[in-house]
Amino acid sequence: MEIHDRLYELGRQVGREVFDDSGRLGPTLDEAARQGEVSHADADLLLKVVRTGAYRSMLDSIAAGTDPADAARAAGDRFGTGDPGAVARAQWALAVLGYAMGQLSESDVARFRSRAQAATPPARPPSQQPYQAAGAPGTQPSWSPGQPAGHSGSTGSSGPHGSSGARSRTGLFVGIGAAAVAVVLAVVLAIVLTNNGGDDEPKADPTTTSQPPTTDPTTEETTETTTAPPTDRISDEAANGYTDALNQFSVSFGKASDKQSRASTNDNFPQALEASAEMRKSVYDFDLAVRDLDLDPIYPEVNHFLTVSAEMIDGLDESYQTAKSAFDLNVDFIALPTTEYTDAFTAIATAIANNRQ
Repeated sequence: MEIHDRLYELGRQVGREVFDDSGRLGPTLDEAARQGEVSHADADLLLKVVRTGAYRSMLDSIAAGTDPADAARAAGDRFGTGDPGAVARAQWALAVLGYAMGQLSESDVARFRSRAQAATPPARPPSQQPYQAAGAPGTQPSWSPGQPAGHSGSTGSSGPHGSSGARSRTGLFVGIGAAAVAVVLAVVLAIVLTNNGGDDEPKADPTTTSQPPTTDPTTEETTETTTAPPTDRISDEAANGYTDALNQFSVSFGKASDKQSRASTNDNFPQALEASAEMRKSVYDFDLAVRDLDLDPIYPEVNHFLTVSAEMIDGLDESYQTAKSAFDLNVDFIALPTTEYTDAFTAIATAIANNRQ
């Protein structure tokens, strides 16, 4: 059971006022931490937003008519005092409590959790210096709240990567280039599939009715048509939004993969790290964009994509924390589930097209 579900059940059993009392809430969070449902740090954070009044501020805003997600965001902004990581984690904690109160949805919790993960920098081994991505001073790839930080490892041949000096690099450099090109080509196919959905002319709706002209000579002939709106149909806005997200992902991922290929050829590890982070950001931004679209009619395909997307993000995060050379980053990239990833976002495009025909 995830922490937001546990807290929702707690409120249902003992009353929602329990969330105003950190003394009563604490034992439940301690038990959740022991069960592995939440890290000790996140349990402490949930208590902290209650003790500092951020939770009560969120509820007051909701009571005044503010959208619940906006209220969680605003209360987290004040709690975090300007630090992006602290703000995002506070917003996630408030979303969890808002869900427990029945005010926010599970998708809200997932969205805030993803943003908290993205705003939390990973630890780099002491022997490797952190970098700053171009255009984003101080930013680094993310890791999940409670996830173990990067380990230093040894500089010898042991560990996940070991020494790369004696290995042939040419095949791997070609491999990463081919894999990246395959991802970009899959994006092009997905865009074509998405745009092929829908009809130029609306189909006749079975609920459409026509009334014949009246036989009353005192009235004019009339024809009345009523059409019930489709229910499980993806909107043009959602379909176009998916196309836009694919386009943005294609551009950013393509640029980052080109940079990593050049860095690998030149054995430029700092630049390869930077490129890896940019690739990770493009995958994460695409993930967020899909979450924000109304694609409920094809939720099985969307859920599968988000699962594979999380594997991609986790793999890129782990590689950033443990790699010791540009060669290591290439090895890790080729091990990512890129085929499953491209299949998953192509399946969404196909499902959108089929849904709109």
